[in-house]
Amino acid sequence: MEIFEHDLLSGAWSPEEVRDRCADLGLRINLFQPFRDLDSRDPERFAANLERARHKFDLMRRLGVDLMLVCSSVAPDAVAAPQQLAAQLRSMGEVAQEHGARIAYEALAWGTHVDDYRVAARAALDADHPAVGTCLDSFHILSRGIDPAGILEIPGELIFFLQLADAPRLAMDVLPWSRHYRCFPGQGGLDVPGVALNALLAGYEGPLSLEVFNDIFRQAPARQTARDAHRSLLHLQDRMRRRLAARRASGVRASAHELDRVESLLLPIPPAPTPRGLAFVELDDESGGPLAALVDAVGFARAKDAEDATAWVHEDVWIATRPVDADVARVSGLGVRVPDPARAAARAAQLGCELISVEALGQPLQAVDAPDGTRVTFCPAELPAHPPAGVGVPGLLGIDHVALTQPWHEFDGATLFWTAVGGLDSLPSNDVADPYGLVRSQAMTSCGREVAVVLNVQPRRAQEHGAPVRDGTQHIAFQTDDIVAMADHLQRQGVPLLHVGDNYYEDLQALYAFADEDVERWRSRAVLVDEVGAGRYLQLFTQTVGGVFLEFVQRVDGYAGFGARNAPFRLAAQARADVRS
Repeated sequence: MEIFEHDLLSGAWSPEEVRDRCADLGLRINLFQPFRDLDSRDPERFAANLERARHKFDLMRRLGVDLMLVCSSVAPDAVAAPQQLAAQLRSMGEVAQEHGARIAYEALAWGTHVDDYRVAARAALDADHPAVGTCLDSFHILSRGIDPAGILEIPGELIFFLQLADAPRLAMDVLPWSRHYRCFPGQGGLDVPGVALNALLAGYEGPLSLEVFNDIFRQAPARQTARDAHRSLLHLQDRMRRRLAARRASGVRASAHELDRVESLLLPIPPAPTPRGLAFVELDDESGGPLAALVDAVGFARAKDAEDATAWVHEDVWIATRPVDADVARVSGLGVRVPDPARAAARAAQLGCELISVEALGQPLQAVDAPDGTRVTFCPAELPAHPPAGVGVPGLLGIDHVALTQPWHEFDGATLFWTAVGGLDSLPSNDVADPYGLVRSQAMTSCGREVAVVLNVQPRRAQEHGAPVRDGTQHIAFQTDDIVAMADHLQRQGVPLLHVGDNYYEDLQALYAFADEDVERWRSRAVLVDEVGAGRYLQLFTQTVGGVFLEFVQRVDGYAGFGARNAPFRLAAQARADVRS
């Protein structure tokens, strides 16, 4: 573990008590951090900084740690001349050596003069002192768009420490980005495996340390944070193994022994599953079965009707509801078709999931619970088809995606779960306007888009009296080959549809210059439309039953998104419907 100075100064335990408690728990303290603003063009100020460092080295001795992180200076009097900086680092190294300690010099992305890891490493090298090395931090490297390939040019013995953090890709100043959005590897969009792998290939063999700052993880339960941290490190090693395999497959022969050495440092883990589609969706229904009535009204054919569950089938896709004592209906389970269910389950177990034996689709299967409680069952890729009986749903092609509302503190953990355990990839995230705030939305898809899961965090509406309401809705989206025919079918069936209002269609006509008859055809059927390039997306929504609604979509000419432009209008219409009800 690392000891962050602020935590120590805020705590009630003495350094000796912290040291002894860590020893009791089997923990090793690897780093004390941070020492800020060491270098200075003012000789008196630099001398005072060295004296301050002596006190910190004495503190480190009491803690039982011998490595200090020294950040590049953000002070206005920071040293700009490389030779002077190296000389001051060498002086710091001499003080550290007197105390049996070492320093790792790190480039802060917002440093006054040193904001590039390559400059920091050169300064540590030019210091030419055995107690002076460098610290690599994936966020400080990648947030500034610096190529991590330069890590391979740093002598391995000079890399004293490696800190890892991911982050969503945001267009904002790097300092607040760092303070509020750093997350565990695999929860963001940065190339953390590239930084870590290059550090190992350069010769680093120390700990993979997670240095995370954001507005959620300190408030989340400690067990949840530990679970996500452990899962992220295992998933990171898996991604590095795949990078090594790609290097070998590309014909890389130089330093092949280094590839072998690094691979020996990484824990083996079964490969991620390749989802082939959704086999079923399970839903918890409210008392009285309003959700079951909605599915019936759409026209799905009932395949099972029992006291504990109702099931419908359309070709090879099953929908099931079970009555529970709940305030709102919700999606409670997904069956994911994978080539090797046993291997997918073994990977999930290694990533910290508890395996659950279930009976589904007439056979014993293994399942795990996602962070939000949704049960994910690993199903065989090939399942027998069950032709629908009765009315059926004309033109239905299958499930397009499922949207799951997440607790605010589980959002990053859910993203990591679906990436590491579910084998899905993250698409660029969206913030969507809601009448009560912003919806944070993250779409996750398999490489061939056979499975798509959209994770949402919706705002809670404050009430004059009572608890906040409206945690958000969940939905299942079905793909159709003819949205107009689907709308006509639903209207004949008496399915209550969601209408957004005429203003939307007037703007639609102005935005895309659609023909009058096309706009009228969509307006009369409550169809929403989005276009990106040559692709078109047509959407149709039922009204919400409890916490769930159904969506029907038609994708035209390669449209790959999920109708983000239309989401604010759909959310506003649902809010109006909530008020009326």
